Amino acid sequence: NYTGDRLNFGLAAEKARAEGFAVEMVIVGDDIALPDIAQPRGIAGTLFVHKIAGHLSETGHDLASVAASARAAAKDIVSLGISLSSCSLPGQTHEDRFGADDGELGLGIHGEPGVERIALQSASALVAIMAERLAARLDPHGRYALLINNLGSVPPLEMSLIANAVLASPLAKAVTLTMGPGHLMTALNMNGFSLSLIRLDAEREAALLAPVGPHAWLPAKSVRRPVVVAVAKPAIRGAARAASRDAGAERLITAVCEKLISLEEVLN
Repeated sequence: NYTGDRLNFGLAAEKARAEGFAVEMVIVGDDIALPDIAQPRGIAGTLFVHKIAGHLSETGHDLASVAASARAAAKDIVSLGISLSSCSLPGQTHEDRFGADDGELGLGIHGEPGVERIALQSASALVAIMAERLAARLDPHGRYALLINNLGSVPPLEMSLIANAVLASPLAKAVTLTMGPGHLMTALNMNGFSLSLIRLDAEREAALLAPVGPHAWLPAKSVRRPVVVAVAKPAIRGAARAASRDAGAERLITAVCEKLISLEEVLN
């Protein structure tokens, strides 16, 4: 939904139609960071539209039907991102306008300004801020698919913490399918992540669950709620046994532990 993209793709579509091709254009504006702008930005939620349109086309739907479903899907997507840095453009000096202890909510995937600067907090606190704003845009009775997107340079361990925080937040009550966390729509080396949700119906759910060939596409998975499992009774019964003792093993383990303790500052 960028002005330049709309102009250039619109011109390309008109040129293709003039040459006899059947062409439809679908515009996605899923970013809710700036609620009052006339043209919301299109970010990672665009990938839902790609997958749904691709599946419908692959299963034999005509162009008009694919375009109609894609437009309807685009209207039911909301996304929000947060980043602790902007991206570094090749060949240009990196100018990071952020401090060491702050980030920006709603930073664009090309480094465009977001909606507000926020202090660096825990993953759960950052997710809570985003979840509150996203939840306000959801149908309380709807079922949703969630896409957890790494914008570039967030380490896998931290993305796992973020995913856990999202699925422990009130937002999770509405989520039926998840995709990610992973690098799905990136902004070079931007140190941030985004959350996207699309309201599900039978057609969209089938489209998102349909397997595809590209390795980079992370398959959607059903959310599994925690289940309480009864602890099995001990398999071995009888009198308690005395602990074994091995002086050599004790010396080795002690030496390893003491070495690790001595390297605490280096490891940290």
